[in-house]
Amino acid sequence: MKINGSSDPARVGQAGGGPAPQRTPGAGAAPAGGDRVRLSDLASRLAELETRLTASGEFDQPRVERIKAAIANGEYRINPEVIADRLVESVRRLLAGKA
Repeated sequence: MKINGSSDPARVGQAGGGPAPQRTPGAGAAPAGGDRVRLSDLASRLAELETRLTASGEFDQPRVERIKAAIANGEYRINPEVIADRLVESVRRLLAGKA
């Protein structure tokens, strides 16, 4: 196949040299009323966790604003050792829970 840099809009999407098939709105849509969507267990647990965190008020908006201001002012300091230690501890806890 030779590529010469030209793009012919009429040929875009052609696989066999014939015209590209036309799609109608709703083509391939599932019939109404018969299909169901089932979330994975992980997705269900994440949704539940999000609901609990939002309802419990564990989100600390003033702290977020302080961190945003520190970043904007160039005053926010990152301690890579603490980040690494907490990441390793997090992995240890995850692995211990799966054992």
